[in-house]
Amino acid sequence: MASAPPEGSAPAPALALRGVAKRFATRGGTLEVLADVDFALQPGELVAIVGFSGSGKTTLLSILAGLLQPDAGAVEMDGAPAGGPGPERGVVFQSYALLPWLSALGNVELALGALPRAERRARACEILAQVGLAAARDKRPGELSGGMRQRVAVARALAPAPRILLLDEPLGALDALTRAGLQREIARVWERDRKSVVLITNDVDEAILLADRIVPLTPGPGATLGPSFRVGLPRPRDRAALNHDPAFRKLRNELTAYLLALAARRPGAAGGAPRTPLPDVQPIDLARLPRRRA
Repeated sequence: MASAPPEGSAPAPALALRGVAKRFATRGGTLEVLADVDFALQPGELVAIVGFSGSGKTTLLSILAGLLQPDAGAVEMDGAPAGGPGPERGVVFQSYALLPWLSALGNVELALGALPRAERRARACEILAQVGLAAARDKRPGELSGGMRQRVAVARALAPAPRILLLDEPLGALDALTRAGLQREIARVWERDRKSVVLITNDVDEAILLADRIVPLTPGPGATLGPSFRVGLPRPRDRAALNHDPAFRKLRNELTAYLLALAARRPGAAGGAPRTPLPDVQPIDLARLPRRRA
């Protein structure tokens, strides 16, 4: 366990990356996905990381969760080496990752395997009720809508009472109304428990709606984190009201402009690395082909 900080000093970050890099072997050699990533999540802070598809956001979150080990650098919790995955870090995946043969209750109980059966059942029921699924606890994932499945995934992550919650684009596959409802649910959970949260998203408005701070991930290969954008909007936040808030519009314009500037530097973009040449293929004029006799 990390020692307490000296009196008067700032507490150590709940979770931090120090010079982290990650590479994967490919047929052509080695692909560097992340390079020299520094990141600090403060206790009780909700940080959104935004970036383009394929830039390495899921790899970054997997390293934060302890599911992947970096090839360089260090992962720390409370100022000490973080090690592998554990109950102090709850993860919500984009793909739900529910076991189809278990009920909603069974999937949540799975995260509480160390508890006695009666206590495990009571805790799982309590958490499902908190996310509005008390009436659906005996249904299997195939009997639930996409939004309900994602609520089960959130409940499962919350069940062991983790100090840190890691959300990997958890709302990306949902329709607009369901997504808005779960955004409110995430905000409510954070307001109630003040957990330290990392939200991976590619939705700028969602990031501003939920986060204290937004950090862009630059395009890969060799992606790294850009400057932080502080969200100073008062809570609770209402999406409809935010659309009329000049501070919201200013922040959204600044963040969007920064991301567009990054996009212009992506390989293959205008002004960036040259595009891969395409073969010079001309379409066939079918009208000039000789007709076959019957």
